[in-house]
Amino acid sequence: MLDFNEIDQTVQIHDYLGVGLGSRDAKSKAAANEATNIFQSHYPELLYKKFFVNVPTIMNWIFWAFKPLLPAATLAKMSVVGTGHHALSKALLPVIDAKELPERYGGEAAGW
Repeated sequence: MLDFNEIDQTVQIHDYLGVGLGSRDAKSKAAANEATNIFQSHYPELLYKKFFVNVPTIMNWIFWAFKPLLPAATLAKMSVVGTGHHALSKALLPVIDAKELPERYGGEAAGW
């Protein structure tokens, strides 16, 4: 739950490990789209950085194809990160404290 008294901005990690173009059903896509729309419409200033990790190659190509269509301010908040412990920790640790970042992303926190 967000605590609007203490949190100025958020960092999101979207982990695509095991996700493919056909692996999500229509309901899960609709729910993700609705959550994204709510945050973009009502709380855009809350997002500091959004990381997309473990992105399959085909989805990475799709991102790069649409990149020219996205506003520069949006792109500045987004980062597509490769796979592997080194790539993840290199991208995430400058933004997220190691004690709060799960081990699977290169931090020290127990996974959830």
